[in-house]
Amino acid sequence: MTVYPLIGATSDATILPQGAADLLAGDEENIMVTSQDGLTQCTIAGAGKPWPGIQDGIILSDGIKGLTPGFKHIDLKAARQPGVTWTGTTYDVLEMDMMLQAHANTPKGLSKLVSEWVSMWDPTQLNTFEYWTQDRGYWYFPARLSKPWPDTMKKMPRLLRAKAFTQTIRCDSGFWYGFPSVDEFQSASGSGFLKFLNIGDQFGWPTLLFYGPGTFSFGNGQNSKVWIDFGPLKAGQIVLMRTLPRLRTLTDLTSAPTQSLNGVQELIEAIVNFVYNNNIPPLIQWFESLFGILPPQGPLYSLLNGRYSIPFPGVRQPQWATPQYLAVKITGGNSSSKIVGRIDPQRRWPE
Repeated sequence: MTVYPLIGATSDATILPQGAADLLAGDEENIMVTSQDGLTQCTIAGAGKPWPGIQDGIILSDGIKGLTPGFKHIDLKAARQPGVTWTGTTYDVLEMDMMLQAHANTPKGLSKLVSEWVSMWDPTQLNTFEYWTQDRGYWYFPARLSKPWPDTMKKMPRLLRAKAFTQTIRCDSGFWYGFPSVDEFQSASGSGFLKFLNIGDQFGWPTLLFYGPGTFSFGNGQNSKVWIDFGPLKAGQIVLMRTLPRLRTLTDLTSAPTQSLNGVQELIEAIVNFVYNNNIPPLIQWFESLFGILPPQGPLYSLLNGRYSIPFPGVRQPQWATPQYLAVKITGGNSSSKIVGRIDPQRRWPE
């Protein structure tokens, strides 16, 4: 793993005296980028940024444009209507322009730095872009390259020891993420609450992890008297549920050995795979389960009664957040049964 800033060929994260003063003052944002494979990490702003003439590295030289996502209003308008009727707002991707400088103490060092920086940015890969300040806290987003590299990057003379360039990156979801709020309820059979703290300014949609055995129930939002039921799950079965409307999923995370089939089961499985080209519909999965080929409860959505529709409200300022509670209960469980809940706070900008 290469960690910039560098001194020579050695990673050096030492905070220099000026950096220490900046950290104590708390006036500068701290920004770090980590490649998806974890092999390259660069601090580009703040106390740990590289200092030209001493350390090799990438520096955010002239700020960032585009810290917040764009948006569109959804309007309705009749032929003779003055103005419009507002029906909602949708956010675009968050696209940022960064004015950067690459600094190194030798031509070879600059060539290595630029090559490694360029190689970690790919439109199909997601790096982690982190931004934190003492007063506003820690925020991050998964970042990908949004526009091609400028031609000036391709014409860089190797004899130079500094290079300025502009790079555009984007966050597909449109929002910055904060530290997740996580809570757990563990009970053989009983009821209780999951406590969440949504410090973002957007609605928080919980992600739930169910550990079998048992039937799991949870409220449709804070203080809701409407229950959503899921189960029963078998002992050792683990299922992940996402409630965000555009990404609703139920995923079985249980690690189980490949099922051993007898002669009759092998024949049924072969016929079904041939007829449906390995794309087996839910009704046929249920039919196979009668012969012990698939888990006895069939498709996971057949175990779900109800749909989560009321998210947890956000706040305009993180320090205004107060605990919010999701009622939960477990029926027919044992000491291994539990529900783990998580909310990922989202904000339009990190300041």
